[in-house]
Amino acid sequence: MKGLEYQHSPDGQNFGRGGIPTDPTKVTPMSLWTPDGEVPVERSQPGTGDPSGVDDETVASAAEALGIDPSTLSPEDRERLVAMVGQMAEAQRRLAAADAADVVANHAMGLYEFAAIKLGTDPPQLGEARTAIDALGGLMDAAGGRLGEHGRSLNEALDQIRLVWVRLQETEGDPAADS
Repeated sequence: MKGLEYQHSPDGQNFGRGGIPTDPTKVTPMSLWTPDGEVPVERSQPGTGDPSGVDDETVASAAEALGIDPSTLSPEDRERLVAMVGQMAEAQRRLAAADAADVVANHAMGLYEFAAIKLGTDPPQLGEARTAIDALGGLMDAAGGRLGEHGRSLNEALDQIRLVWVRLQETEGDPAADS
């Protein structure tokens, strides 16, 4: 197929340029983050995409953004692209309807979890963890008072992860060595 370069994922699934699956029988499950948690997203199979609300101009723009000449898309690739554009539009609608405090709190929790993972390695990656902890602290300083019910628990989490970092730094040494 002209215009598409193929890539392979670790599970053997083939992808065209831009991440469009080329083998519909091997569709890797995916999910979408929402304020209510991760939601499984069904990838459309060829022939099942719902093109409603996705016009040709939008499909052409999406293809070009992926570096694909829209005129080279097969009908199956076009259907997959239409389905992907529809899913992205739905994700944008969900995020537009979400409460900003919930979205920010979710990202703050991600920083906390990332720091905890870095501290849990052997040896602990103190410099990397400190970057995440400092970012979480900055976020809490800037927006913590506007996070409603999430603010208090995130500040407690920040205090806990800072304490773990200090204890590990005392036993492991200078964190600048792994930055």
